[in-house]
Amino acid sequence: MALSNILLERKESPYYRPPNLHMSVLKMKEEERVVAWVFDEGGASPATIKTNRVAAVSDGQTVTTLTLFEDFWNKVQEGGSYIIRGYGLIGETPPYHIKFMRQTKIFRASRIAVSPDLMLEAEEALNPPSQEVDLRETLNSRGLLTVCGEVVECLAVIKVLSGRQHVPVRNIRIKQDEFTMRVALWREVAVAAVALGDIVTISHMKVESSMGGRHLTSTKHTKLTKSSTSDSAVTIVGVTEESCQDVVELLLQDGRILEVSKELWSPFQDQLDEGNLIVNMIVEGRNVKEIKLSN
Repeated sequence: MALSNILLERKESPYYRPPNLHMSVLKMKEEERVVAWVFDEGGASPATIKTNRVAAVSDGQTVTTLTLFEDFWNKVQEGGSYIIRGYGLIGETPPYHIKFMRQTKIFRASRIAVSPDLMLEAEEALNPPSQEVDLRETLNSRGLLTVCGEVVECLAVIKVLSGRQHVPVRNIRIKQDEFTMRVALWREVAVAAVALGDIVTISHMKVESSMGGRHLTSTKHTKLTKSSTSDSAVTIVGVTEESCQDVVELLLQDGRILEVSKELWSPFQDQLDEGNLIVNMIVEGRNVKEIKLSN
């Protein structure tokens, strides 16, 4: 039976067994996934991390992906063709996903011819492209999206039941050109270091609708990065003096308040007593990463 038909048909019977599948392993990649989390008042952290291999496979006509657990790593190779017996199909709606189980058997078999188009499709299945769009354009966009913006709201990490396990979720709101949108960050990306004022780029997002309206939701491919900006000839007019913290706040002449570590600030502490300081800085969100006197 063709792979496309297998992925679309699953009989709801305890006696149903999918037919043998003749397939070729086109490409593989390793993925680290957190399979258990520890939650506390400060958020969440990984408790157990596992490394799996994800394979893009084809019967010569259709491409799909499947997860290879460690027990199967030495049984298939990239470029090899195999007959698979005793696998399962998972998912609530078609197309379903192939799952290797304890009783799954793998037999080396005759080579399957694979076209260059299928190889390209396999690469995109493992590393899907993400279209960069303006935040406002996400209202009318489909597929995986990359957006940029300033974090204007950053809620605490919460614990949500997903399937059989609890996972971390964080809701933030980003702004670009006065347009804002809620972003739901799940699992690993939910615990990324992010704060108000950060300029972030978030990839591989999908648009979803809920009672609160349309919003962006992360996927397993989502990456969050923070952008740094260079500020030249910035005037510092004041600094906080809290002695119990590792950072101090700088008051700039333009009204902004930035944070800098005491270690970075210490060479300038006495100089501020003599008058305002004009400096060059590299800033990430509200955090000063580099600072030096302007020439």
